[in-house]
Amino acid sequence: MDHNEDENPLMGTDSESGEPPSSVFIPFSTFKPSQAPQSRSKWPSLFQIACFVVITLSWTTFLVWYSHYKDTSPFALIERGHCGWSIEEAKANGCVYDIMMSSWIPKPCYDEELSNSFLRANNFTYWRKNDGVEEVPEEEVRRGEFDILFTHGTYHSQHCM
Repeated sequence: MDHNEDENPLMGTDSESGEPPSSVFIPFSTFKPSQAPQSRSKWPSLFQIACFVVITLSWTTFLVWYSHYKDTSPFALIERGHCGWSIEEAKANGCVYDIMMSSWIPKPCYDEELSNSFLRANNFTYWRKNDGVEEVPEEEVRRGEFDILFTHGTYHSQHCM
């Protein structure tokens, strides 16, 4: 077997020049991509983020709703009445003005004895204006027919107990 030292039997040769393929020059202009490069759209990413947010909010809403009703006493869900948004509505719905609650409340919820015990333990004074000049009698306050009244800080601390 005749073997030339310049030939490399493991390398192929260029068919025209006889040169090994590593020395063949192929100009870059001959490579033409089959498609132009495409920019990746942001919509799939935004859609995935939106889906994640919707699913997270849905689960959070469900868990809050579930924990509220799971931990709520069945007695708290009993309808005891609605007093409305005005003095006229409250009276028409049979509600009572509770001085210590500073609110119209449904008659079944009104604890007259408890409210009176707080009123007797303190000598609350009520005024029409914050200047302390025009005093309002307790009987008038019990009717609840006013927009605003003023009193002293002791009432506030007793009311919030």
